[in-house]
Order: sequence, then structure tokens, then C-alpha cells
Amino acid sequence: MAIKSFTSGQILTAADTNAYLTNAGLVYVTTATPTAATTVGINGCFTSTYTNYRVIVTPISATGATDIDIRLRVGGVAVAAANYYMTNIFSGAGVITSTSENGRTSFRGMNLGAAGNGPYNSLAFDIFGPAAIQETRYQMQSGGWNGTNILNRSAIGFHALATAYDGIEFIGSSAITATITVFGYRKA
Repeated sequence: MAIKSFTSGQILTAADTNAYLTNAGLVYVTTATPTAATTVGINGCFTSTYTNYRVIVTPISATGATDIDIRLRVGGVAVAAANYYMTNIFSGAGVITSTSENGRTSFRGMNLGAAGNGPYNSLAFDIFGPAAIQETRYQMQSGGWNGTNILNRSAIGFHALATAYDGIEFIGSSAITATITVFGYRKA
């Protein structure tokens, strides 16, 4: 259904508003706000209502230098088998590193090179088809400040099992504090 164009003086009806909402892009699903946790699970955030999802994590601070990894979940249980495949580019301090990583136990999320620095750190990624019985794909961008340099990581990858997942988990080697918001991409 096309979104109606209005002219001055026309009345906006409930049907017009519903048509607009039906065609909106991102739809809020849930938010988690962990405080000083090394593992954060969000259950029930992936359903058949949406095919693809956007996850935004910001601001992020940690009690020490840490990597933050991402795992899929089913029924509240993390899927930690070596079925995560990805390629990523990491840059910081004038150095650029590119790696392909096959058979990992999680997706890479981001590297926080120092404690704190919450206002400068962000992680955003798309999860494609997590609730469908198919291989789940992801595409990620993260950045932050380690106290000396800006750090950046970009990655794409997939989880090699044709399984439906309903949640996601974040794992840090140091305790993290963040706001994690999940959005669904509305179906056309």
C-alpha cells in the first residue's frame, strides 16, 4: 500500500496512520541495559514477525580491555559450537589487519582496548534471517576509543547451521555496561 500524500487542510485518518506505520522501516522490539556483566542474553527477540533485525549497542563501557563477541541463542541457551564463519577488518593506531575466521564459537563484535570510554564506543549490526530455518548471516560495524586511538572493526559472516534462533548473547572478557536495542526490519 502506498503512503498517502496530504495537502493543506486534509484530515489524517486512522487508516492513513496505520498505512504509514505498516510501511515504516525499523520497528522497536526490545532493549536490555546490562550493568557490569560479562555475559548478556536477550531471549525471545527474534520471531517470524520480522525476517531481518538491526541491533544497536551504545554507549558501551567496560571494567577493562575486552573483546565483545556475539552468539545466537535458542530457548535461552547460547549456541557455542564452532559454526560461526566470518571475515573482518580491524584498524587502530595506524595499523589495518584483515582476517578470515572459520569455525569460531561466536561472531566478533568489537574490541574495547581500555576500561571505561563509554561515550565513544558503539556497535551496530544486522542479523539476516535468525528466526528462519536457514543459515543466519550477519554484517557488523563497531568503533571506539581505547584512550589513545580510535579503533574500528567491520565484519560479515554466517552461522553454518540451518536452525531458527530466538535470541542473542554478548560475551565480554571484562564486565560491560551498555544499552542494547533490537529493531526488526518491517516486511514489505
